Parts: sequence; C-alpha cells; structure tokens
Amino acid sequence: MSEFVEDVRARMVAGMTEKLGISAEVAGLLAGEVLAEIYQDWKGERPYIGPPKEAAEQREARNRALFRDWKNGERIPFLARRYQISIKRVYALLKLSRAVA
Repeated sequence: MSEFVEDVRARMVAGMTEKLGISAEVAGLLAGEVLAEIYQDWKGERPYIGPPKEAAEQREARNRALFRDWKNGERIPFLARRYQISIKRVYALLKLSRAVA
C-alpha cells in the first residue's frame, strides 16, 4: 500500500474514532472497504490532488495585485520581496498576464 493511501486510511480511522465515536476496529474495517472500492475504481491511476480552491483564489488575487502594482511603476525586485516570490516568478507572471490581457 502506498504511503498516500496509508495516510488516507489512518486519517479516516482517526476521524471516525474521534469525531463519530466508532471503535478503532470497526473504523479500520470501514476504511479498508472504502479504500478497496477506490482501488477498484481507479486501478492504478494517479489522480491529481490540487490545492484547495481558496489557495487558487488567493493566488489569483495576488497575481492581479502584482500586475496592478507593476503597471503603477513598482520595480520587479520590490514586487518579488513584497509578494514573497522569486524575481523569475514575477517575470513569468507578468508575461502570462500580458498574454492573457
């Protein structure tokens, strides 16, 4: 069993025991059944698990603010420090935002 799947199983068991009051033995059986169904449905595929929606929304807001600041005359090194990203990333975001605009 992969580390990821074992982590999911452990979290499922912990959640069921702590939040629902189910015994660890029963929670382990339920988690095993759920994971068996997941294995059957996915059959070795590797699903992509992206960041939460809120993280994407925060990044989009940061990128809009960065582009706005750049258009208002802020220098690239300052933007990199302000938004805690590399200078190279600032250039990439500006290039992308100009291509979209």
